[in-house]
Amino acid sequence: MFWIYAPSIHTNFLPLFISIALTLRENWYSVYFVDANALQKHQFKKHALNFCLKENLWKLQIDKLLIWNGVLHDIKIQWVQNYYFENWYFWNDLQIFKNWVNALSKIQNIPYESFYTVKYSWDWKTLISWKCISNIELWLYSYWILWSFSQNPIKTYEYFWGIIKNTLENYRRKKILKNITSISIPEWKYVIIGFQVHDDTQILYNNELIQKMDDILDFFYDDIKNILPDHKIIVKEHPMDIGRIDYSHLKSKYSDILWIQKWDIWDYINKSEYLICVNSSIWLQALSKYKKVLTLWSNFYSNNPWVENITKKEDFSSTLKRLKHKNIIKDKDEIDSYIKIFREKIFVSNGWWKNFDQDTIRSICERLI
Repeated sequence: MFWIYAPSIHTNFLPLFISIALTLRENWYSVYFVDANALQKHQFKKHALNFCLKENLWKLQIDKLLIWNGVLHDIKIQWVQNYYFENWYFWNDLQIFKNWVNALSKIQNIPYESFYTVKYSWDWKTLISWKCISNIELWLYSYWILWSFSQNPIKTYEYFWGIIKNTLENYRRKKILKNITSISIPEWKYVIIGFQVHDDTQILYNNELIQKMDDILDFFYDDIKNILPDHKIIVKEHPMDIGRIDYSHLKSKYSDILWIQKWDIWDYINKSEYLICVNSSIWLQALSKYKKVLTLWSNFYSNNPWVENITKKEDFSSTLKRLKHKNIIKDKDEIDSYIKIFREKIFVSNGWWKNFDQDTIRSICERLI
């Protein structure tokens, strides 16, 4: 059986994927690397890309494709099983789904009544051996893979320029964040609106309601102020967009909003009452603290009695009014059980790409095999 990995152009992801690869190789699985950036450049030429992938995947007899988030959008090859990875929803966990992550995960189609009884395909365990390697060996292996990309069927001539560009962007963002003071908010009634990364796949491909972050305020600001006049609105900018996207036009237009770039996430959640978002980790975290959550378009955690969801702009007002009269805290125990399913059955809950160990890799490989 052959495996192909498409790590992000961001080199931070490579150690995780390499560790998975080494574990699989110890179990007699072959691993082949290809750079996702080269594929992503062709994502709007789907027929050409499908042909290119099919030709080479057939030649190499590859039957599983590992993809970080949605870098290969809508690429379906009959005999190849896609596995999509995504960052944590709670701290120190990962998503891995066969069809897609976030908005297109099949979990959203599971009726709430069946949510607790459905058997997930990775409930069974396999015996996975593990080869311990040092960090030095890991990074040497990473650079060997970078060098070997030129041997792959899909050429990656711009890979190293992408690494340099991405590293500079990260350095610039970290420098900006370092100079931003984290603001602690006083006790009050708050509505938190969480912005997505502007070019997140959930915005680019999977949302017909919100096309850009401006839409959230332009569409719903007046309704929020009318229905919740005693509440102050807080907008949380996504850290990945700090230094990349300038929202000064929105800050000027909606001058009574408190804009946050750096924060203590649990402090804000604990002091808020409502949270409005597209599809973001904070909203499952908010539900775990029994907050009122309204989501905009599809996601995999609105199929329950507590989270409200809209797919049409005109439904926002009536939905927010309905949410206002919900008593979430009375279902505290049931919410705890619901969250526990995500933590223990749905997510890989013992690590993520930035912080993983042998147990993390074992959990991932058990799902893949």
